[in-house]
Order: sequence, then structure tokens, then C-alpha cells
Amino acid sequence: MPRTASVDVLVVKALEVDEPEWCVGHGEDGAQYKADILHQGPDVTLTYDGHEVSVASLVQAPFSESSSTEPGVSLSLLGQTLDPAGLHAFADVLTEHAQQLRDLADELAALLARGGQ
Repeated sequence: MPRTASVDVLVVKALEVDEPEWCVGHGEDGAQYKADILHQGPDVTLTYDGHEVSVASLVQAPFSESSSTEPGVSLSLLGQTLDPAGLHAFADVLTEHAQQLRDLADELAALLARGGQ
């Protein structure tokens, strides 16, 4: 009687997945496994004085095995994906940082008004 063995093989074929209407497509996203599939919305580029500060977009990894499968917002400034509560919390922190920057601007203005001393 012939012996048999189980051998793991990688089969490459196209997989059709439901796509949310906000997804801008997948193109050459390089997903090798179902868990690698990432839906991404259009980028929202945050700039200041012609310089890119961060990019944000809706994202969803519907088959992820290591993170949430719910939609979130990817923020390049953090390198993280946030849920609504996390995004609001981050926006609150940015508001606090904005006040710190305003305070520094006032301190700098006063310093310059005294001749830099």
C-alpha cells in the first residue's frame, strides 16, 4: 500500500471580497494572504506651510488575525489605527499641544520684544 503525506502548499489565486463604498481600490497592495487584505479610503493630507505633517484615511482589515476587523482611521503621524474614541482622544491631545505651542509663541514674542534676552 502506498504511503501518503500531507504537504502545505501555497496556492495563489484571485479572491473576490466585498468592498466598502469608501474604499479607493486595492491595485498592487501585495496581499499574500486573506488576512493581509486592507481596504483604504482616500488620503486626507494634513499640511502646514507646504510641508506634510501627517496623512489620515479610513482603513479596514476585514480578515485580520492580529488586530480589529472593524473600520478605523489610520494616522501616519502615530503609525496607528484609531477607533472613534481614540481619534477623539488624540484630537483632544492635539488641542492641548496647540495651546502649549501658543504659550511658547507668546514666550518667544516676549523674549524677542526684550531684545532676545
